Amino acid sequence: MEKQSTNLQRHWRNRLLVFFLLYCGGFLFSADFYFTETTPTNTALTRSFLLEIPRITPSRIQAEEPVFEDGIFVIEYKKIAGGVQGSQGTHIFLVLQFEKPGRQQLKNIRLTIDENNTKYACFPPIVITQDKIRVMPVAFFSIKENPVQGKKSDVYVWVQNCLTVRGLQNSLTTDALFELGHIKKELPYTMPTNIDVPANLALYSYLPLENGLCTIPAVHLALTAFNGEKVTIETEPFHVSVAPAKIINKTPEQKPLIREDIKVTKTPSLYDKQDIQRIADREGEKQRILHIYVQILFFIAFVFTVLTVVLAILKRKQKRLFLALALFSILGVCLLCIPATKSRVVCLQTDLQTIPELSAGTRGVIEPGTIAYIKRKSDTWYLIELDENRSGWIPCEKCIDIK
Repeated sequence: MEKQSTNLQRHWRNRLLVFFLLYCGGFLFSADFYFTETTPTNTALTRSFLLEIPRITPSRIQAEEPVFEDGIFVIEYKKIAGGVQGSQGTHIFLVLQFEKPGRQQLKNIRLTIDENNTKYACFPPIVITQDKIRVMPVAFFSIKENPVQGKKSDVYVWVQNCLTVRGLQNSLTTDALFELGHIKKELPYTMPTNIDVPANLALYSYLPLENGLCTIPAVHLALTAFNGEKVTIETEPFHVSVAPAKIINKTPEQKPLIREDIKVTKTPSLYDKQDIQRIADREGEKQRILHIYVQILFFIAFVFTVLTVVLAILKRKQKRLFLALALFSILGVCLLCIPATKSRVVCLQTDLQTIPELSAGTRGVIEPGTIAYIKRKSDTWYLIELDENRSGWIPCEKCIDIK
């Protein structure tokens, strides 16, 4: 009788062990596929990718040639049989042409296996940087607000895409109208190494004598380009609207008149919607990385849990170690899930309302670029919570969701 009970116990142990191993195998097999980039070059606009699928022949995979958003073109797409991880599998080659540099987030490609099993092929993050040697230096003006006749205004000179600034000179003969107020550093000035990041080189004081549309005179600069060539450039004509002296300018502070095709590092009070969108994209990338960490920890916790159950069935002492590791992994998942599941927004400059009405009282002004947590949504309003434990309502159009 006792021997029969022992055999029955072993029978159930074996069945449980087989069940957990099959479950673990199914969990691993359900994971998506991932493209890898072959011979990546950060400055190349043409990039090649390879997807290796083991144990599945090309005839079992139905996948049409992918279509991406504007500015990304498919140069080559083919699916061939080949050896993968020591078995017969499928190789999918993909060559893409990007229209311009920058960060590219490619959408997943849908694959159908055996007509009923849907999988997705994911891409790694793609960052294409400009080739410094081919980029020419540029210089431009910016101004915080439109000047007033007879009153001096601050005019900033920005420079980018060069190694050093060796000299500068303005073309206005009367220095009292356009004079150098401050220079960033004694020349020659060594520029920051980051491409596409301009440096505020000089501050001029401009005194307009007439109202209406006026042109700020050009500034000539002697520079050293990235390729080592010494060049001389000048700023483009800069037109400003000068208000008459007798009229007090009560219009709200305008955004700096900066060229839209130049990325400028601004103070928070000068942020525009494009800057807020870049902050939202950067925070969204951090959020996606956090989700990946949660998935990795969840997988580790699952593996340790399975090992703990298997060792418990086999009555091994090592089960306590794996149980402790599983508990620590689950704790890590719980801690990371708290910030990963909270919805956030990046705010434009707006008032923090006490109730969701424009005519309501305010709890202060939210500076542009502020990141806030969404507590709930009511029609076209968000109830948000700031880091300093302030909460209130803002219109949905005054913020950008972090995705």
